Amino acid sequence: HNASSNPILTDCTFENHSGIQDGGGMYNASSSPTLTNCAFTDNSADLGGGMYSRFSSPMLIDCTFTGNSGHRGGGMYNTNSGDPILIGCAFTSNSADENGGGMRNFASSPTLTDCTFTSNSAYDGGGMYNIVAIPSLTSCTFENNSSSQDGGGMYNASSTTTLTSCTFVDNAADADGGGMYSESSSPALNGCTFTNNSADTGGGMHDLNFSTPSLADCTFAGNSSVFDGGGMYNYDRSEPTLDNCTFTSNSAGNGGGMHNFSSSSPTLTDCAFTSNSVTGLFSKGGGMYNESSSPILIGCTFAINSATGNFSTGGGMWNYDGSEPTLE
Repeated sequence: HNASSNPILTDCTFENHSGIQDGGGMYNASSSPTLTNCAFTDNSADLGGGMYSRFSSPMLIDCTFTGNSGHRGGGMYNTNSGDPILIGCAFTSNSADENGGGMRNFASSPTLTDCTFTSNSAYDGGGMYNIVAIPSLTSCTFENNSSSQDGGGMYNASSTTTLTSCTFVDNAADADGGGMYSESSSPALNGCTFTNNSADTGGGMHDLNFSTPSLADCTFAGNSSVFDGGGMYNYDRSEPTLDNCTFTSNSAGNGGGMHNFSSSSPTLTDCAFTSNSVTGLFSKGGGMYNESSSPILIGCTFAINSATGNFSTGGGMWNYDGSEPTLE
């Protein structure tokens, strides 16, 4: 337990500890500890099984969080200006009953570089859960994380997350947003890749409720959804902006590459949709599906997309219910 303290720890191990409330492995309050090559293993608590930080800015270098568990924030919980700096840290097989299997951030601004989130799980946000938060991630990888509801890799709620050169691969959600789920959020992604993520809706990314993500030089490849939006699903007046992004070999019931619904009108510039597909009875929009939505596409290309199955239509694009896309 650290209170108004700044300890320095190197090569330490925190294992099989438990807390009834917060911070099974470590609790930080108004503290800034520095940890190098430390391990948090099989710890548990209600909030922050591995570590809990409040009004604190711990620095962690080459630390591991493995098999920790909690109600929220299985590996780490940051709240009320809990702004840790993490470099080269690994979150593996942590779990949360509610949200944030690997990490949960509330009203916090963590900075992560070269970190990995692997095989973490939760009801929402298997890898990371952000609410009213401003996290910044560079060269981080989210792989094989899962949620029994939304956001297999990452869940954003009323948050502004910045991601640069990050990778989301093989993450899964039983409901929405296999790679990333954003509600009323404005994540900014540059040079990120979404590969082989899956969900019922929005295999790679799911945006809803006035979300306005911005994406530049991002790739969506091999993502899948059972129903809508293999690569990306935009719903309820969400308006992402995409520049020089590619959607390749994504698949869904409708909208293999992208599905826009309920007055969601993204703006796409110099984007490419290639070899995306929809299959099944009455499937529509191999490349893109628009319903009550009017996206703007500038300099975009659609090639080798397909709609197969009985009564399937719109291999490249399907427009329905007053959708009037602009193509330039």
